[in-house]
Amino acid sequence: MLPLNLNFEKTRVVLIGASFFPRDEKNLPPIPQIVNNVNSLSQIFTDKQIIGISESNITLILDETTPDKVLERLATVARKAEDTLIVYYAGHGLIGHTPPVDGKLLLAVKDTTDAYAAFNSIHFEDFWSAILVSPAPKKVLIIDCCFSGRAIRELKSPLSSRANKSTGNINLAGTYVITSTSPTTPYVIPSENERYTYFSAKLIEILQQGIDNQKSAINLEELYENIRHELYRLGRPEPKRANFGDADRITIALNRKFSPPSDKPNKTEAIPPNSEPPTPPEPRPPKRLAVIVVIAGILSALIFALYQTIFGLRDEKITVQEKYVGDTMFFPESGLSTTVYHVKNLQGERFSISESNIDLWCSLKEGNTYCVKLDPFVPEIVKIIDCE
Repeated sequence: MLPLNLNFEKTRVVLIGASFFPRDEKNLPPIPQIVNNVNSLSQIFTDKQIIGISESNITLILDETTPDKVLERLATVARKAEDTLIVYYAGHGLIGHTPPVDGKLLLAVKDTTDAYAAFNSIHFEDFWSAILVSPAPKKVLIIDCCFSGRAIRELKSPLSSRANKSTGNINLAGTYVITSTSPTTPYVIPSENERYTYFSAKLIEILQQGIDNQKSAINLEELYENIRHELYRLGRPEPKRANFGDADRITIALNRKFSPPSDKPNKTEAIPPNSEPPTPPEPRPPKRLAVIVVIAGILSALIFALYQTIFGLRDEKITVQEKYVGDTMFFPESGLSTTVYHVKNLQGERFSISESNIDLWCSLKEGNTYCVKLDPFVPEIVKIIDCE
């Protein structure tokens, strides 16, 4: 039995690529490498030495003309996925500038134009709605485009996720999302001699070649971390990811670099006759790690309480350079999760905002200056105050 926790019969894969935009080539230049992205990923998913999903369970949507055609085909396939739904998109990503898509992620199709993207591109919320029609408990979304990190922001923000509200599906457990860039990073169009886009090149390379993890399979978190490491080494934009529940443990592919241990018995040196066996080493005294951890925790709590008593909150003026969503922690015992939100100022300092204070995070606008009450120990923004 393969060490992949995918039910191949009940898994569906949708590979979407938008490689040229004839109505607005000035603002949306062609990306011919996307055709190679989609075709190579299709081969990888059907390769039994890597994944081995039936070709009939893989749908390619390449250079479809309009958003409604893409969404209809995506939703049709999504309904058929009962175990795992894997969706990949590569193309141009745009940011909406007019309500109701102001600041939202838009995904280009063949007929998209920059001036009218709000009307002739795929709104990410609609894209996610098409995915949510699937009954599959495991959903994997990979987006390779400009500003793709906004997809994660929209999924995690309770105020902006219209798709989650409309479907009543606010539990994202079992969902894993990888984006090629942050919410504010533009796409790096590859040079003509490149076979793939930069992010997808590493995605394809790692799936084809495997990783050094001493295991027979690669899970989603290992896949992401290896892509991130390789892109960082090359000086490319850093990808982002969001994990809900234990989706990071989904094993997505067999590991081509794995070598199973040999079945041959180990050769042992014979003990000469009339000789005594070697004396086993004396047992080490038990470690007191647990005691040390407890003491350290108590001391940390005391120091924190003392710090708060002496210093309290302080006033700070910050100019927001970037807002982004941190990791989500899931607690399987209770079925609850918590997310930390972040703000970065012009000096590159990062401030956190707790999920219970999500309204504050949503009210902050990139580029604006605010006076805030700050807990300097975390540091965490507690509330916005009037600037005197």
